[in-house]
Amino acid sequence: SDDYADRMYFRDEDFDVVDALVEVSDARGVKPARIALAWLLSVPGVVAPIVGSTREEQIEDSVKSLQIELTGDEIARQRDGMQTYLRYAREYREYFEN
Repeated sequence: SDDYADRMYFRDEDFDVVDALVEVSDARGVKPARIALAWLLSVPGVVAPIVGSTREEQIEDSVKSLQIELTGDEIARQRDGMQTYLRYAREYREYFEN
């Protein structure tokens, strides 16, 4: 088994980001992808999130995220969920630097 992969995937906290995203999207009655893009656009320094779309309706749905203005609480909820991934990014870098 790959020790690093075991530490990286399918831990309970892996789903903090998804849980936060679904919580906000359910409350607003929109798709989680719209909230994800709206959150990315709220992050200082992010000016062009990369969207992988294979169908026209996916592009149209992505554009609708521009109409969403998240509240401070919604932004904080997404940011808090991302803390797990930020920690993983540091661990990943350290793993390969050593």
